[in-house]
Amino acid sequence: MSSFDGSNTKKWPIVKKNLGKIEKIFPGPLGKILVFADDCLFMYDLSARKVVHEVTQSDVKRVYWTPNYCHAAVITKTSIVILNKTL
Repeated sequence: MSSFDGSNTKKWPIVKKNLGKIEKIFPGPLGKILVFADDCLFMYDLSARKVVHEVTQSDVKRVYWTPNYCHAAVITKTSIVILNKTL
């Protein structure tokens, strides 16, 4: 986590078996983030510090959420995939 001036305020490791390089991090519902790594998009719960949902998806470019974070549009190089908040 960073403050508004760009200084790091808190760091913690993401715990997941066989996790390689994290390529992108996207916002998610309250207390969660979406992490794209190793052709896999997974939802990570920041308070529980664990992966709660996971989906195999390659080459994720962007993720757009509805205003209430019920559905997400995952945009890849060749497709658009609509997911609910549980992926």
